[in-house]
Amino acid sequence: MPADALPDPAPSLQADPPCQASMGPDMAQDERQGIVRIDQGWLISFADLMALLLSFFVMLYGMSVMQTEAWQSIVSSLSDELSTDHDAALIRQLPQQTPLRQIGKEGDSLTYLQTILGEKFRNDPVLGQLRIDREGGRLSVEFPADFLFASRSHAVLAERSAAITILAESLRGITNRTELHATITVTDAESNDAAFDHGWYWRLGIARALAMVAALKDAGLQRTILPYGHVAVEEVKRGGRLALVIHEDG
Repeated sequence: MPADALPDPAPSLQADPPCQASMGPDMAQDERQGIVRIDQGWLISFADLMALLLSFFVMLYGMSVMQTEAWQSIVSSLSDELSTDHDAALIRQLPQQTPLRQIGKEGDSLTYLQTILGEKFRNDPVLGQLRIDREGGRLSVEFPADFLFASRSHAVLAERSAAITILAESLRGITNRTELHATITVTDAESNDAAFDHGWYWRLGIARALAMVAALKDAGLQRTILPYGHVAVEEVKRGGRLALVIHEDG
């Protein structure tokens, strides 16, 4: 080669293969082992965003004004409910509560009802014989069983339909709790007899009470009347009696 000749610059200017120039020793080793690296740089941006949101809500809380009165009210109510003295106070109040039996709609005055019924029955030849008694919180309209039934029967006499209609009209405006008690009376001798069937007389009383309630309903009395049957032992046999019992409550 001549002395003044320059060496060929091509070998020094030739670039390395692209894959070898961009690939470090660790990446080349991962590629040979089949390992894929995932860029996790996004976690830094996500952490910055969460920090900004937290700062924003802290700033809102710092700028807000707490309603002290409402907060104190909530704290006081919770303190009272969770206090150990709360249950003791409830127990002390229980004896002073109104019994369930007395809770209900207040009915009409029994004195008023006694006067009204007495005036309505006075001019009727049949109902005028009924006895109206006031005892405590009950008003009783009592009449003998033979007024409505034949002996040992629970069929209502047909000739009493007019009187039953007047009785139903008299009870129509009453809101008080009303019961009908049918009592069958027997003597001491009858009750002491070995053949005496107490169940039969009791069933007769129930049947008469049900028959009377049905007759009042047929006469237009659309309200609930509870029927009861009784057997009473008396010195003199009276044939039985019926009583409409009107209570003070509704």
